Amino acid sequence: MKIAFVIASHGDVSLDFALALSYLLKHTNYEAEVIVSRHYNIDFARNDGVIAALNAKASHILFLDTDIVPCKYEDGSYKIFPDAVNYMLSFDYPVVSGIYASKKDFKPAVYDYDEEKIFVRTSKSFEDFLNRETFVDGVGLGFTLIKSEVFGIVRKAGYFPFFEYKRDYEKQIEISEDLYFFKILHDLGIRVLLAGKVVCLHIGKFKIRPDGTFEYSALSD
Repeated sequence: MKIAFVIASHGDVSLDFALALSYLLKHTNYEAEVIVSRHYNIDFARNDGVIAALNAKASHILFLDTDIVPCKYEDGSYKIFPDAVNYMLSFDYPVVSGIYASKKDFKPAVYDYDEEKIFVRTSKSFEDFLNRETFVDGVGLGFTLIKSEVFGIVRKAGYFPFFEYKRDYEKQIEISEDLYFFKILHDLGIRVLLAGKVVCLHIGKFKIRPDGTFEYSALSD
């Protein structure tokens, strides 16, 4: 096996991210290659990264966003999870993802595909997914391992590019590039295995207001 770490980045990353990446690379049991895909449009960056990984003959593609550190919850605290990739590979499933909270409201970035054929945020809590395996319809792609053959199935079904950021003007909703991809997988009968032992912590920046409260500012560079 060969794992392509696909990282969409505009340039600089935090020290926390760099350390996490080095731990993952050191502890992954198989050949690994880091592919940094730079583009201001995240869907373009993901497509470019996948194509580069496929050209490099990777058996698996790991999307790792630069604001994510994969951890595990032990003894009441979060600790970095160097063996996260090996753990996810052990399931031998087409799409395996860690769980993380949305940077906007800190609720699980897990989505259900409803009867109106749109993705809605799950009503479950973070604790409902923690340290257990669950099949879900969609997730954010902050830390997601996908078998390369999945992209062959998607392309054979007529979907290319794989990722597109869209807007549904009738329903007045935006469809992010990750949920667009998971809609395709849903139509093809492929669900996501959420490996709740992998907890992805967001690296973020905050502004402190004059009254002493905090306001979310931006992701780390």
